[in-house]
Amino acid sequence: MVSMVEGRRRHESGVDAAQGDVEVRAEGIELRLTRAEALVFFEWLVTVNEGGGLIVDEAERRVLHDLESQLEAKLVEPFQPGYARLVDAAKKTVLGAPISES
Repeated sequence: MVSMVEGRRRHESGVDAAQGDVEVRAEGIELRLTRAEALVFFEWLVTVNEGGGLIVDEAERRVLHDLESQLEAKLVEPFQPGYARLVDAAKKTVLGAPISES
């Protein structure tokens, strides 16, 4: 019997449970993030990519690095003075917390 998690993994990976065949899909996907979400995600990606602790294999490393590069090309905040404060404000925005003007 296949567990629900294993069934989802097979479905997500394109594995046909009956045949054991793998289907590779090449179409792109688009994610929508608020600017605050993008900044928080970018900061997390930088931390992971620099530390490497969560990365299991080279494919994961490449995907995370590519995501970081794409965000870096879109965001201006990482190059602004007070970047750490901007990240803190973005985190508060994501969590719905009020942002102080200090």
